[in-house]
Amino acid sequence: MKPHTTTVLAIVAGVLMCLTLLFVPSRRVAVDRLPPPTSLSSPMRSLLHARMLRHRLDLEGMSRAIVRLAYDEVAAAARRVLDEPALARPSAGDASEINAELPEGFFELETALRAGAEAAEAAARRRDPNELARAHAQLASTCAACHGLYVGGPKGAPVKLTGRP
Repeated sequence: MKPHTTTVLAIVAGVLMCLTLLFVPSRRVAVDRLPPPTSLSSPMRSLLHARMLRHRLDLEGMSRAIVRLAYDEVAAAARRVLDEPALARPSAGDASEINAELPEGFFELETALRAGAEAAEAAARRRDPNELARAHAQLASTCAACHGLYVGGPKGAPVKLTGRP
């Protein structure tokens, strides 16, 4: 074989191996949940859990679509995140609202999530892989920060967001 052909075959084999590791996990984790926060009531945890399951499906699907540059799938997943109604901030001083349990940082991160989804949808519509990568990084950063706040509670310091939405 020619040296060029060997190099090409090695690159193709490497890419295939990476894709296999990415899309075919060797094992499934039986319980794939964050530890429940002690600062939130059971009804609030249930409400958030249902929302996060929907976000998880959309964002995991979006991640796989981004890697494959499946722009239409990315735009559709981003749109589903954007179509999810935002949780309303509690009215001033109304401690009876269930949303009053959530720290302010949660609402800020929800806004950042929506900004990242908007950026991903716009990049997918423009078929711009570089902007799509930046939006994906912003979404991942926002998810990690929100999970840190969820587990840490109102006094837990959320992970600082970097980059732009």
